[in-house]
Amino acid sequence: MATSTINRNIKLNQVEMRQIKESKAHAVVKTNTKTLSARSVLKRIRKND
Repeated sequence: MATSTINRNIKLNQVEMRQIKESKAHAVVKTNTKTLSARSVLKRIRKND
C-alpha cells in the first residue's frame, strides 16, 4: 500500500515540475508548498514501514 502511494506522489511531482516550467512565480510557490507537504507524508509512511 505504501508503495502505491509513493508511486502516485512521484507521478504528481512530475506533473508539478511541468506546471512549474509553464507557470509564473506565484503558482510555483503554491506547487512547492504542495510538494513539501507530500514529502512530509512520505517521511511518515517510511517511518511506519
